[in-house]
Amino acid sequence: MTLNEAITLVIAAAALALSIYTFITERLRERKKATMDAYNQLQNEVLDKLRDYTPAQMRMIAENSRSQEYKAEYKALGTLLARFNQFAVGVNTGVYDIKTLRRLAGSYIGIQYNLLKPLIDRRRIHSPGVYQELEKLVNAMPDKKWKKTGEKSERKSVKPTGSEKPDSSAESR
Repeated sequence: MTLNEAITLVIAAAALALSIYTFITERLRERKKATMDAYNQLQNEVLDKLRDYTPAQMRMIAENSRSQEYKAEYKALGTLLARFNQFAVGVNTGVYDIKTLRRLAGSYIGIQYNLLKPLIDRRRIHSPGVYQELEKLVNAMPDKKWKKTGEKSERKSVKPTGSEKPDSSAESR
């Protein structure tokens, strides 16, 4: 092999490596962008609509899903839940990037899941495996504080009685 052939071979190998690197980084960037776009769509179509509900309302709708008063709302919420589950399938299968979603939504996904839990439990009476993809996604989220937030919105604030000592660290801030 001559020197010119060796140089040509090195340049070709470097070009191939650069092409592969560019391809991989572009693919990852596109996947992150697709995750952000899909999450924005989920936010607009599902999550924003869930803001109108409290955990107590969700329990009431789930418990009375067959009554004429709640039947239509139960069905509409079921549609939102199905869309949420479809998004979870996309994340769980790798179509969307879980790391980007964690940074984008943090524990918010879990909070919304917790809100919807009474409906999920109700539907699992007849279909035990339903919404497993959503549950898998929620369990992959980083911060598990959301597991305790179901009651949070229903708690009454407690005023200090005056017997508590002030937090000295709060005064120094």
